[in-house]
Order: sequence, then C-alpha cells, then structure tokens
Amino acid sequence: RGVGEFSFFMTWEPGAPFSFLRNMFWDEQLEFDSAHGKQVFSHELYHIRQKHSLDLLLLKPVMILFWVNPVFYLVYREIKAIHEFMADRYAISCDSHSDRYQYAELLVWQMIGRPRSSLLHPFFHSPIKRRITMITRLKTTRPGLVARVMALPLLFLLFCAFATRLAPQHLAPQHPAAVIPLRSLVTVIIDAGHGGIDPGAVNKDGIQEKNIDLAIAKKVKQLSAEYNVNVLMTREQDVLAGGTSSIKESLRYRTEMANKNKADLFVSIHTDAAGGDNLSGFNIYVSSGNRNYPRCVQFGSAMIDALKGNTATGNDLKQRDEGIWVLRKSDMPAILLLCGNIDDAKDLAFVSNEQNQEKIARDILQGIVRYEGSVQDAKQ
Repeated sequence: RGVGEFSFFMTWEPGAPFSFLRNMFWDEQLEFDSAHGKQVFSHELYHIRQKHSLDLLLLKPVMILFWVNPVFYLVYREIKAIHEFMADRYAISCDSHSDRYQYAELLVWQMIGRPRSSLLHPFFHSPIKRRITMITRLKTTRPGLVARVMALPLLFLLFCAFATRLAPQHLAPQHPAAVIPLRSLVTVIIDAGHGGIDPGAVNKDGIQEKNIDLAIAKKVKQLSAEYNVNVLMTREQDVLAGGTSSIKESLRYRTEMANKNKADLFVSIHTDAAGGDNLSGFNIYVSSGNRNYPRCVQFGSAMIDALKGNTATGNDLKQRDEGIWVLRKSDMPAILLLCGNIDDAKDLAFVSNEQNQEKIARDILQGIVRYEGSVQDAKQ
C-alpha cells in the first residue's frame, strides 16, 4: 500500500526487510513497533530517501560495458558498502536511546537467519564485519565528513587501477606501529595452550606446540604495560594451568580463573600441526557458544586487522563449537589464535624466531587496543 513518499509491502520473501527504488518490502514476522523494527525501518527509509537503488542501477550499464575491468566491480561493491554504512548511522541516530551494540547484534541475528548460498556463512564475509566495526566506532562525526572518509577506499582502488608501477610488496619495509596505549586499563587473560604432560601438537621432528605457545604468551606479558593492558597468564611455566593434574582440570582452571578475575578479554594462543585443522598461516577461531558471541566476532575482526600487517593471516574468522572449552565457558569475549602450522617449515621458522615472537606479541596487543579502544569510545 502507499505510505506517503513510498509504497509498503508485507511479504514472506527471504531476505526481507529490504527496499528497492520507492518500495519497502517488510517481513511479516518482524514486529513493526518493536525497537528492532523501528531501527530496521529507519535503515530502509534512508535508502529510499537517498535514492541508493538509482546509484546502483546507473552503475550496472557501466559494468556491462566495461565487463573485463575488475575495478568497476570493486567500485560497485564499495558503493553498496558505503550505502549500508550511511543507513546504519541514520538508523542509530534516529533514536537517542538507541544502543549501537544492540543494533550490531540485530545485524548478527539477521545474517544467521538468512538462507546460506555457500558452505561459509555470510556473517563471516568482510562487508558484515566492516559494518559492525563502523557501528561500534560511530561517534559524533558529521555525516558529510564520514561520507568523505568512506570514499577513500574508492579513491585508493582507482589509484591502483591506473598506477603505472607498484613497488614489490616483499621489499616494503615493515616499521612497528607507534604504541598508543588505552585510556583505561583493561585486564586480559593470555592463555598459553597445553603445558606439562600435555604437549599439544607435535611435528615430525618432535617440536612441541606447548613451548611455542608459552614463548609468545610471555612476550605479550612482557610488553603489555606499554599498551595499558593488564595481562594475567593461565600458566607461566611448562606445567598444566593452575598446577592441575589432568587436562580436563586444567581447562576448567583456565576459564574459572578468567571469570573469577572478571577479565575484559580472553586470548588463547595455539599452533597447529598435521592431525589438527592443518591450517597454514595465522587463523582466529570464535565460538557461538560464548554468551558474548557478537563481541567475540568484533574482537576477532580487530585482531585480524592487527595481525595481517606482519603475518599471513586468514581474512575470515573460523568457527568451532566443539573441543574449545575455553571459548565457550568464558564469561567475556574470547578468541583462539592459531599461530601457524609447525609442520610447515616456513611457519615454524617464523614463530620460532624471537624477533618475530615480539612482532606477534605486539600485534596481539594492538588488536586488543583496537577493540577495547572502540568500546571505550562508545561508553563516553
């Protein structure tokens, strides 16, 4: 039916609510007068008022005409992302009592409820993570300035498309990022995996995971004061955590310690080997069993951004709900960081090097600062 400046349709169509031109298609299962319903309505109304559909339709003929040029596909994707960022901001600003974290949680559950078109859930694709990151970082910046900042990726893509020469990536010097400590002290549990009678992964030459995990964890502890991070370690020696006598008791101690100390974050450090997931490079796991799952995803995404400058880090979060007690039973956002594969010679050489262990430790702390910095900004 017609509703003032647009037409409104109730539908059971998968993917609703959504808008196209001057039409809004509403999911009949979503209560219009609920807090979530009002936010979604404001989001779609902004798309209609700003004529975002026309922007995308006008780009389609250009993409068809220059179909061999991948730049136009990237530009199209970035413009869609910018549209979503702007609509998200409008939806949050319409209600002075609106909680950006509740809105981010709404996005999570909308993506979880949508039909899957591939083996990977769309929640783990970078546009979704970017939207959540932008939502949690939104403050009082003027919309015009935000729009200009979000246009920077397009300018970068166009520059790359027409650049005549690029310096080889492996020749670019890597300088450590300037240390900018958090304004408020945060407490983080750094869990060095395994220990004592539990060696963890063991490679073909007998090298044990537990020793590498502990070396990286100690580096994080050593450097943490520079970032205003209070690190509590589940173990500082080659023993089971808490001096327990069994692996099961050790796992329980790790989460009980974290919960008792009311830590802000939990980071479990591990490496892989043949017989595990057999992944090369760095990868981050989260668990939907954690009561703070949406914030686990935000934390994991911030950690990926911090790590990928110095390490070969997977762009997507990995999810595992079985066999990861420390992620499921922690009362705070928790991630598991898999620091390479010790059966891979390149990975082993990297994580065994003391200088590289310091780089990894600084990147872990930088990931903590990125996430907690956005949380502290939101609380102001």
